[in-house]
Amino acid sequence: MSRSAIYLVFGVLAALTMAVERRTLEDRQRQMDDVLARGAASKYVRPDGPTPGAGLRVGFMYDLLGITDVDRKAGILETAGYMAVNWTDSRLAVESQARSSIVSFMYDVTDHLQYLLSASQVPVNDIWTPDWELYNAAGKGLKILNDRHNLAIVYTSGHVTLIPQVTTRSLCDFTSRADTFNCTLKFGSWTYSADDLDIDIVGSECSLDQYVPNSKYELVSCTQSIANFVYQNLPTYRYALVNITLRKRRGQRSRGRHGDGHYEGDGHGH
Repeated sequence: MSRSAIYLVFGVLAALTMAVERRTLEDRQRQMDDVLARGAASKYVRPDGPTPGAGLRVGFMYDLLGITDVDRKAGILETAGYMAVNWTDSRLAVESQARSSIVSFMYDVTDHLQYLLSASQVPVNDIWTPDWELYNAAGKGLKILNDRHNLAIVYTSGHVTLIPQVTTRSLCDFTSRADTFNCTLKFGSWTYSADDLDIDIVGSECSLDQYVPNSKYELVSCTQSIANFVYQNLPTYRYALVNITLRKRRGQRSRGRHGDGHYEGDGHGH
């Protein structure tokens, strides 16, 4: 078969695939709209876990974009990033449509098509989502950017992925004069205990694929871990901890203490 004939065959396959893909996406969206319209998946009710009485597993990963401010005088660290969370809401599962042999072939060789045929984009305000908070926040420490336009990716299986862009403003202990210090971001549900939400980290390292270095502070490490806390007369609560270690870059060392107690070279110049 000549090269032009091969190109023609793949061109026809691509055209057919796009047509079926469009039809499948329309059917998928109609199915999801029907689920939401019937109120089958109330956004006010937590989805069930894998077994009766079990907590809902929620995966967590912090994608650190940058250290935006270090205020050692006030004891505040500010970061920007993406908070990637995922869970399964079986109430959002819908039946997958049967695929033709042509689409099955393209489905097997094209990851992008596989994603398109099995996922819908749904406004977060239409479905249940975890009520995340930054527990060691300084003021309004966790801000979700453009939250009115955030979409969740919902797969035919009911698996949900949500990746909002966030900024954090957290308390950190800077009382030591050392040039290397550790700060922890403490994420967790505000109302659900560990019996309700089984928070789990996705990998022990933060994602740094899009990290932009800070001119004054070198990022030594960014790790993730899980911790359980028991408050008096309350259930156990589970948190995802993002542990950030920073080191002051050479040439940015403190030259002494000013009268206002602010170290030269730190985040705020007041």
